Amino acid sequence: MTNSEEEDLIQLNLLSIQGKYSKILSLLENYDENGRTLSPQHHLSCMLIKCKALLCLFKLEEASELIDLVIKENKKLKEDLIYIDALIIKAEILGQLGKIDNCKKTVDQAFNFVLSSPLKETSAFMQKLVLIYNYNGALNWLEGELNKALENYQKGFELGTKIQDKYSIAISLSNIGAIYWRIGNLTQALRIHEDSLPYFKDLSAEIEIAVVLGNIGEIYRQKGVLQKALEYHHQSLTNLKQLGNVWFISRELLYLVSLTLDIAVIEKTPFEKANEYLIELEKISNDADNKVINQRYLVAKALILKTSSRTRDKGRAEIIFQEIVNDETLDYEVSFEALLNLCDLHLMELHASNNPEILLEVQSLVNRLFEIAKKQPSYTLLSNAYLLKSKLALIQLDTKKAKNFLDQAQQICEKKGLKGLAISISNEYDVLLSQLTKWEEFIDRNAPLAERLEFTEFKTIVDQMLKKKMKELPKESKDDPVSILILEDRGTTIFSKHFSLDSDTMADDQIIGGFLTAINSFMQSTFSSTGYLERIKHKDYTLILKTKAPFTFCYVFKGQSYSAMKKLNRFITQVKESDSIWASFLRYVRSTILPSEPEKRALDTIAEMIFL
Repeated sequence: MTNSEEEDLIQLNLLSIQGKYSKILSLLENYDENGRTLSPQHHLSCMLIKCKALLCLFKLEEASELIDLVIKENKKLKEDLIYIDALIIKAEILGQLGKIDNCKKTVDQAFNFVLSSPLKETSAFMQKLVLIYNYNGALNWLEGELNKALENYQKGFELGTKIQDKYSIAISLSNIGAIYWRIGNLTQALRIHEDSLPYFKDLSAEIEIAVVLGNIGEIYRQKGVLQKALEYHHQSLTNLKQLGNVWFISRELLYLVSLTLDIAVIEKTPFEKANEYLIELEKISNDADNKVINQRYLVAKALILKTSSRTRDKGRAEIIFQEIVNDETLDYEVSFEALLNLCDLHLMELHASNNPEILLEVQSLVNRLFEIAKKQPSYTLLSNAYLLKSKLALIQLDTKKAKNFLDQAQQICEKKGLKGLAISISNEYDVLLSQLTKWEEFIDRNAPLAERLEFTEFKTIVDQMLKKKMKELPKESKDDPVSILILEDRGTTIFSKHFSLDSDTMADDQIIGGFLTAINSFMQSTFSSTGYLERIKHKDYTLILKTKAPFTFCYVFKGQSYSAMKKLNRFITQVKESDSIWASFLRYVRSTILPSEPEKRALDTIAEMIFL
C-alpha cells in the first residue's frame, strides 16, 4: 500500500469516527469517477469503510451485498484484519436486519478467528477483540442478559485500557454506563457516561458524543432534573444536525417534544418549543421517506394534541395513536409510546365515566404491550407489562392472579439483572400483601369500579412510565429474621432454627402456628412444581415458602421481602451444594432417620451466616 493510500485510509477512518458517512460515500464515489488505480488491499479497505457508512445510514441491503463481496475477494488476499472487520460489520448488518441467530454465528466466527491467530497479542488484534466483546455485550443485552452484557463490556474496557486505545476505552465505558442506566443505578450510569465523553471528544467521534449526550439527557430526565435533561438533549441535537444523520436527529427531536411538553405542563406555559421541534421533525419526515421516522413524527404530533386541554384534540391524538398501533411498526419504542399513551387516554375516559367496557379496552392494550415486549424481547418492558396486568387483575378483584403476575415480573428481573425494578416490584408485592384485608372487603361488597381504580393507583404507574421517570436504585431494606424451617412433603419438620423471640408480641412457635394452614395448603397444591415460591402475610410477619423437591423451605421474618428472598435462595443453594447435608435429608425421606447432631450444627452455621 502506497503512502498516498495510507493517507486516504487515515482520512476515511477519521471521517467514519466523526460520523460523516455521507462525505465518505462522496469521496469514494470520486475515486471511482477519477479512475484511480488502487492496490487490492486498499480497494478492500475502502469497500469496508463504505460498508460501515452504508450500515450507519441504514442502507442495509446495499451494505449486505457489499460486505459479502469484500469477504469473497479477501479469500485471495487473506488479509486477517480486513477479514475480522468484515465479519464484525456483517454481524452488525445481520443484527439490524433482525437475523439474530446468523448474527451470533458471525460474531462467534470473528471471536474464534482472533483467538486462534498467532497475532492475537498484537494491539491491532486486541482492538478487534474489544469490538467483539462489545458486540457480544450488545447481543446479551438484546436477550435481556444484562449481567453477561456487563461482563463482556468490562472485558472490552480492561483490554482497551491494557492497549491504551482511546476508542476501545470510550465505547466500552459508554456501554457499561448504559447497563447501569438500565438496571436503575442512575448515579453510576451518569458518572460512567461522563467519563467516556473526554475520550470521544479527543477522537472527534461526533456520533458517539451525540449519543452519549442524549443518554445523559435521558438519565437526568429519569432523575426528574428536567432542565438539565433539556440542556443535554439540545447539545445532542446540535451535534447531530452538524452530521446530518436524520435517523438519530428524528429520534432526538421526538425526545425533545416529549420532554418540553412535560416542562410546559409543570410550568403551565404554552407548548411553543414542542411545536418548534415538531415542525423540524415534520420536515425531516417529509424529506426522508422512511416509515420509522414518519411514525416518530406522528407520535410527536399526537403527544402535543393529547396534552391539549381540548377534548377534540385528545380525540385526534387517540386516532393517531390507534393508527400507529394498527400499522406495522418497525421501532418497538414507537409502539410502546403509542400503546402506553392510548392506555392513558382510555384511563382518563374510564375515570370520568366508570364504564367497564373501557376497562376491557385498557386490558386489550396492556396485552398488546405484553406481546410486543415478548417479541422484542424487552425484559424491562415485559416486567412493567406484568406489573400493569397485576393492577388490572386487582381492579377485577382477582388477588391470586395479581400476585402471580408480580411473581413472574420479579423472576424476570432477578434472572435478567434488573435489580432496581426487582426491588420495586418486590415492594409492590409487599404492599399488596399488606392490603389483602382491604381487597377482601372490596370483594365482599363488590366495591365500585371508581374506588378500585383509585386504590390500585393504576394511572399513576402509567404516568410514571410515560414520563420515563425512574427512582434511583432503591436501597435494600434489611429483613429481621425470625425462623427458618425445612419440611418434607408429608409436612414433617426436618430442621428448624429460631433467630429471635419477639417478647412484646408472640413466641416463634405461635408465629409458625399462625401460618400452619397456609403452609399445609401450599404443600398440598405445589409439590409438583419445584422452585415454586409463595409469600404470605400474618400480622407483622411474612412467610416465604419455596419448594426444592421433595422439600419445602420456610422463612419467617419482619420487614421487606426482597432481601429475605435473596437470603432464602442463598440458603437453599448452600444446603443443596453440601453433599452430606442434602444426603441426610434424602435419607430421612427413605428411612425417617433425622439428620445427625453434627449435620444439624453444620446447618445452624449456614443459617446464621446467611440470615443474621
